[in-house]
Formats: sequence, C-alpha cells, structure tokens
Amino acid sequence: MDHLRLVFEDDVLKLFWDTRAGYHIAEWHGFAKGDRLRNPAHACVYASRERRASCWLADIADFSVVDLEDQAWIVDYFYPLLAENGLRFMGVVMPVRLVAQLSARRVNTAYGAKGSIEFEYHATRSATARWLASKAGSASKTASVRNGGERAGGS
Repeated sequence: MDHLRLVFEDDVLKLFWDTRAGYHIAEWHGFAKGDRLRNPAHACVYASRERRASCWLADIADFSVVDLEDQAWIVDYFYPLLAENGLRFMGVVMPVRLVAQLSARRVNTAYGAKGSIEFEYHATRSATARWLASKAGSASKTASVRNGGERAGGS
C-alpha cells in the first residue's frame, strides 16, 4: 500500500495519510482510557492541522467501549478541534461488538447535535472509503462556493 503514509503509531492508534484519497485513516485498537486515549487523539488533531482534509476514516472495528468521561472529552474537545481544522465528514468502520457500536454512536450523536461533522457508519473499510469518496466531491464544491466559485450545474 504505497499510497498510505504512516503519520503516528502507538499501541492504541495507527494514523495514516492516504495520498490517493487525500484524507487521514485512523486505526484504533484495543482499549484506551484517559491519557492513553487522549495522547493519540492529540496526534490526530496535530495531523489534521498539518494536512487539512474535509474527510476522515475512523476504523474502530478493533476498538473497545469508551467510558463516559472520555466520551464527554471527545464531544467537547476532540471533535471540535478536528472541525476547526476543516473536517466535515467522518466515515466510521464500526466494531463487531454491539456494546462498542452503541458507545461510538452515542458519542457521535452527542457531537452531531451541536457540531458540524457528518458521521456515517459502515461494516467495512471499502464501504466507508466509497462513502467518503462521494463526500470529497461535495466538500470541494462547498469550498469552491465559499471561495467565490460556483457549483457545478450553475446553482
């Protein structure tokens, strides 16, 4: 996979920049709480500041439940920083375990009620990548309109 550039790695997170797709891929593994979750999350924020992209692929298929305190931190701190750096669409590869799925949906729903990131859930990375590919085009059109351009179709 020559198009994936490793940005950060520890025992909880492997973070890549996908040079073809133009977004980050975060592979979360195992269980993390407190600083063990927040330190790699800060690496994500830093990476999103260095290479801004409207899309992000979060692969949490091998990640566990996040406790309530860390869920609040994600909603109040982590997602807003990613949004400030231009993130608008997060495709999520969901865990197999139902309790972990519910945890992820709770966090994303709590942020989505007040935030600017659209979340979409998929069972596979390829399905997630297809959804993000469809959003990447709409994000660049939105940026073009914001920068004085026009949408395709003359609207």
